[in-house]
Amino acid sequence: MIVAFIIWTACSALFLGISVYDRKLDKPAGFFSNSEPPQVTDVQKYNKEVSRLWLWFAILMELLGVPFLVLHQNSPWFILPVLGTVALCLVLVVRYMKIESKYRK
Repeated sequence: MIVAFIIWTACSALFLGISVYDRKLDKPAGFFSNSEPPQVTDVQKYNKEVSRLWLWFAILMELLGVPFLVLHQNSPWFILPVLGTVALCLVLVVRYMKIESKYRK
């Protein structure tokens, strides 16, 4: 299960990288794929909030992966990281929509 945790950590690190990238952008950060970033009133504050959103997502996703270190293979408790990730993604989208509505021109 160590391999599963390493893969999970790599995915969390990817989101951490997105957070760092978004914080350094000079133009509004995009969120949804294949769509243009919104026109915002304050690019720096908007990017900082989007970056913070991705940072918290990466941290919480990594914490959801901790059961991979302690559970045995085929344990029914693996439903917790799966359902937790689904809930985390839903919260991510809802929170982003609040950020976007706050800064949209």
